[in-house]
Amino acid sequence: MISLYLMLLAVSLSLTSISLFILFRNFYKHLHLPQVYSLIITAISFLASEILEIIILFSHDISMARILVMLALVLSNTGLGIFLLFLESLRSPVISKLFFGIIIFMPILKVISLMVDPIKLNLTGSIITRQLALTPLNLIPTLILIFIFFGQTIDLSLKALKNKKKASFLLWILTCWILPVILILVIYFAASYFTSEIAFTYLQYLSISLGIVLLALFTSKKKMELFVMPIDLIGILVSTSSGVLILKEIYDEIRSSAIDLASIISGVVLMLGEQINIQPRRGGIAKIDYPELTYLIYSTGDLIISLVLNGDNFFIRSMLKNFGNELEMRIGRTESIVTDYEINVARELIQKYFSFIK
Repeated sequence: MISLYLMLLAVSLSLTSISLFILFRNFYKHLHLPQVYSLIITAISFLASEILEIIILFSHDISMARILVMLALVLSNTGLGIFLLFLESLRSPVISKLFFGIIIFMPILKVISLMVDPIKLNLTGSIITRQLALTPLNLIPTLILIFIFFGQTIDLSLKALKNKKKASFLLWILTCWILPVILILVIYFAASYFTSEIAFTYLQYLSISLGIVLLALFTSKKKMELFVMPIDLIGILVSTSSGVLILKEIYDEIRSSAIDLASIISGVVLMLGEQINIQPRRGGIAKIDYPELTYLIYSTGDLIISLVLNGDNFFIRSMLKNFGNELEMRIGRTESIVTDYEINVARELIQKYFSFIK
C-alpha cells in the first residue's frame, strides 16, 4: 500500500510541475500582472504541499510529521485561497477588503483547527501516513473556500452565458474548475464512510493536481481570453490630454456610435471631472456606466485612453494602465501634431494588449 500512496503523490507532483511549466511558458515571460502571479503562486503552493506529503511518509518522527502535515494543509488552503482571488479579479474591477480579509483568515483558521483537533497519524514500520482532515472543525476552512468557489464560478458562468461570443467558456469552466472540486467532495464523502482507508488522502492530491493541469491547459488554449471571459472590447480611443485625437479603433460596427460618444465623454470628464467627482487623476481610472456599456478612461498625464466595453474587471484595468504607460513612454509628449509614428505605435500596442478581446 505504501507504494500506492507514493505513486499517487508522484503522479500528482508530476502533473503540478507540468502545469507550473505551462503557466511560466505562456505568461510569466510576457505579462507581469497580478492575475498571472496568482495562478503561478497557486500551483507553487500545491506543489510544495505535495512535496511535504512525500517527506511526511519518510519522516520517521511523529512530532515532526504533525508539523509538516499542518504546513502542507495550510499551503493547500492558501493555494485555493489565492486561486479564489484570481477568480474574483475576473468578476470585479476591485477586490474588496472584506473578501481579501476572508481569504487571509482561512489559513489562520486552518492552523487553529489543526491545533485544537489534530489529524490522526499512523506509523507503520518507518512509514508515516495520515487520514483526511474530515472532522467538522478541520473541514470548516476548506468548505468555506469551496462554497466561495462555487459562488464565483456560477456568477462567471451566468455572465459567459449572456455573451454569445464567450458561451464556449461554459464547457471549460465545467471541465477545468467545477469537475475537480466535485471529485474532491466525492472523495471527502467516500472517506467519511471508509474512515480507515488512507488512500483517499492521496487521491485528494491527485484530484487537485488534475484541476491545476486542466487550468494550465485552459490558459494555454484560451491564453489571455481567460482573464476577460465575460467581456468584449467594442472600441478604443487614444488622444492627448489637450484633446488631439491620435487613434480611434472600432471593433463592433453595430455599436460604433458608442465610440463617438466616448470622445464626448472623455472631453466632459477632462473639463468637468473634478466637479462631478470622476476626474481620472494621473494613474487613475474613471468609470462611467451606460446601458449595456462601460467606459473606462485612463489618464497618464499626457495621454487619455478610453475603452468602450460591455463589462469591467481587475485584469482589464491592469491592461489599460500598462497600455497607457507604455504608449506614453514610447511616443513621449504629443502636442497638436500627430504623425504616422504615434498612430503606428498605438496600433502596435493595442495588438499587444487587447487583441484577445476584440
